[in-house]
Amino acid sequence: MYFSKHNEKTVYINHYRLLEVEGEGELCREDAEAWPTMDDDWRNQYTILSVKEGITGLGDGYLESFPNISCLILSRTVEAVATTPKHDKRMRKNKVLIRGEYGTFAEKFACDKGLKFLHCDIPLAVDDLEEHHEHDIITLHYSAFS
Repeated sequence: MYFSKHNEKTVYINHYRLLEVEGEGELCREDAEAWPTMDDDWRNQYTILSVKEGITGLGDGYLESFPNISCLILSRTVEAVATTPKHDKRMRKNKVLIRGEYGTFAEKFACDKGLKFLHCDIPLAVDDLEEHHEHDIITLHYSAFS
């Protein structure tokens, strides 16, 4: 887990190559500077960036701070992502997959940038068996592989 040096409400949760970012409002380039990190290249380790509910946008330079992203998951609260033409070209070259919900900014962003779009997974049900210490989440999973 990492914390933004710039905004105390911005938190990064790492899951191997998946990095989830939680917070509020629009994120800026400075929000990508986090502590405690092992090295300055910590952002290069991740190929999937998941932007969680509550974040409304990715400002200038934020997305460019994560150069190895091949999949960007945008929650329904995201309404803007700032990119440069150079970064758009790099995303197309790297075939970045945009994931989100139909009818949201994520789908429009993918279309506008010439990127592929795939609906995000949908949690359908939760099953708790407390006496056996089990917690199952049943999810409709959309696969990028056919």
